[in-house]
Amino acid sequence: MSERSKRVLVAIAGSGRGRRRATQSGVAAIALLAILVMGSLYGVLIAMNTATAELQRRREDATTAALQRAKEALIAYAITYSDTHPNEVIGYLPCPDNGGPQPEGQPPVGACGAARVSQLGRLPWKTLDIGPLRDSEGQCLWYAVSGTYKNNPKSNLMNWDTPGQFQVVGPDGVTSLAGTTSANRAVAVIFAPGAARGTQIRNPDPLKPICGGDYANAAGYLDAAAGVDNSVVSAVPEDVSRFIAPNATIPGGTLTDRVVFITADEIWTAAKKRADLQARLRALTEKVAQCLAQAANTNAALGDLHLPWPARLDISASAAPFYYEHDNFDDGPGPRRAGRFPYVMNSSAIGAGVADVFDLPCMSVMSPPYVPTAYLPTGTAARNWFENWKDQLLYVVADEFKPPPTPKTTTCGTTCLTVNGGLPQYAGMVLFGGQRGPGQLRSTAAEKDAVANYLEAPNDLNFSLRSADTSGPAGFNYQRLAGGTFPEIAYCIIPQAGMQAVAECP
Repeated sequence: MSERSKRVLVAIAGSGRGRRRATQSGVAAIALLAILVMGSLYGVLIAMNTATAELQRRREDATTAALQRAKEALIAYAITYSDTHPNEVIGYLPCPDNGGPQPEGQPPVGACGAARVSQLGRLPWKTLDIGPLRDSEGQCLWYAVSGTYKNNPKSNLMNWDTPGQFQVVGPDGVTSLAGTTSANRAVAVIFAPGAARGTQIRNPDPLKPICGGDYANAAGYLDAAAGVDNSVVSAVPEDVSRFIAPNATIPGGTLTDRVVFITADEIWTAAKKRADLQARLRALTEKVAQCLAQAANTNAALGDLHLPWPARLDISASAAPFYYEHDNFDDGPGPRRAGRFPYVMNSSAIGAGVADVFDLPCMSVMSPPYVPTAYLPTGTAARNWFENWKDQLLYVVADEFKPPPTPKTTTCGTTCLTVNGGLPQYAGMVLFGGQRGPGQLRSTAAEKDAVANYLEAPNDLNFSLRSADTSGPAGFNYQRLAGGTFPEIAYCIIPQAGMQAVAECP
């Protein structure tokens, strides 16, 4: 082969290698471009997922904020109820908006259901002065209120021991989030209904342009699962209703409702921050002691300063539900030295040979010879505070000032009442049980019958020994106990010549 031929062959071979190198470079470039494109797409997908997650988080945050705002507004309404409703007590919550002829965001005019029957409807945002709160789906919030806490008709026993009527469970329908005992049941539940699911239908209502929807069709908005239906409350007075909520840390899933609830403790923890609450309860205890003293002083013209018998401690034996209803609570079978404040005193004779002549002269306008007094007259704040806190009041009478047959005209002897074992001695005492402590329960009639749920040791034992009849110890020594935000309150009735006086026990 000639040199020229060799050079041609070498050139041709070199050209092939160049073409192969070019082809390989092109393939690599295409592969690199594909990688870059895929990387970019991946980045876009990551960004989109992040944006979607962020949007979802913001939507959840918006719903959470709406629920929290509603909860705060309801608690504020309850603890300022006496400020916005003259002569009333604190603690009551508004009825829901039931979609009636009243403006949107307001409860019905008048009563919502029967006494102590829970109610469900839309949150009354106008009454709460907060605007129409909505969840992330644009749905206005729904709201259930316990029959014991609704403000119309009232339960007539609104205080820090009034139980709620709601139990809230987790998505399994079993795990309790609130309501394992009567003391920690919810008093209100707020719902963010979220998107419609399954067969839920939400028809618009042209007469309700703000929130719209079918107010009578709660099932079109609220969940039902695991045997629990959020759209239904019991129509039975004092009955417990159950609601289901998503897992608190993983909202959503098969349940679209977002749920928050309010317990009685949350309302009363906020209420106890009011600077005037303890003063009001102290004034109530004083007025009840003055009422008892007035019963004795009314008899002074007959030469008798005796005090009435205490009412029985066992309120479950009362003809009416004392712990919810207005009850003319008589002293019943007796006599006894310790018990509850005798709402009606007409079984305690006012003097020797003079029986059943007066009926609560300190609470009502009496015909002659009795005159009206300023202690607990009907329709006043003092009377309403008594009616709602009456289960907290206990009363002890000294043997020497118990009702006749012998009229009481002398001062104390050896069996009058003492505080911390010292002097002076007293004809009677009115005790306010104070804030419920650990282990103390006062929701049911049976729990209210136990004095240990109101008074601390040793006062509970000393009181119990005198509460059954007159066979227990003649004296009563009240031990002043320190501690607690709202400790027991005690007012003493001081025997004086011709008149009974009242002062806070030392």
